[in-house]
Amino acid sequence: MYTARPKSVTSCHFTTTGTGERLHICVSSTRRASTSVPRMRRTYHTKTTAVPLLAVALLLLLLLLGGTAHSAAAAEASRVVELTRDTFDAYVGGPDSYTFVLYCVTWSRQCKTVTQLWDRLSITQSQKELRDVFTAAYVDGDKYPDLVKRMNVKGFPTMLFYTPLHREGLEYNGPRESYLLDSFVFQFS
Repeated sequence: MYTARPKSVTSCHFTTTGTGERLHICVSSTRRASTSVPRMRRTYHTKTTAVPLLAVALLLLLLLLGGTAHSAAAAEASRVVELTRDTFDAYVGGPDSYTFVLYCVTWSRQCKTVTQLWDRLSITQSQKELRDVFTAAYVDGDKYPDLVKRMNVKGFPTMLFYTPLHREGLEYNGPRESYLLDSFVFQFS
């Protein structure tokens, strides 16, 4: 007995998405000889447009340029000064000194994050008008616990800004963002 081959019917049409991209949609149905239920297969063929390719190229270009700017900022040397028992009084409490001191310890994850922020603060402040009198400094609480106790620091990290008007230090408790630290320095200097 002869069995007929299943007949295949394909219908195709174009549609446009909300973003303006044209889609070519084909629907194939095959009728089997043994059953009367058609088997349907839907395939989507997208027409590549220049807009997504241009967006990807722009994104890659921005990433490359952003990476270059970041590496240039990282290549610039940090101007953070480590304060010790001997150097602390020379930097803090002078008549024309503005010193922002970070009290930190090496075992704290938050201190490691803030240390990177402190490097950026020292670089950005070195490019501003207070560069001759501003110092970004840090005190290692593991090495100098007596200095931490003398300054009445209770936890880590602690950020205190010492100015000629605020010799006891203004504590910064805000969000840890570089632009907010810059504005804090500008506000009290």
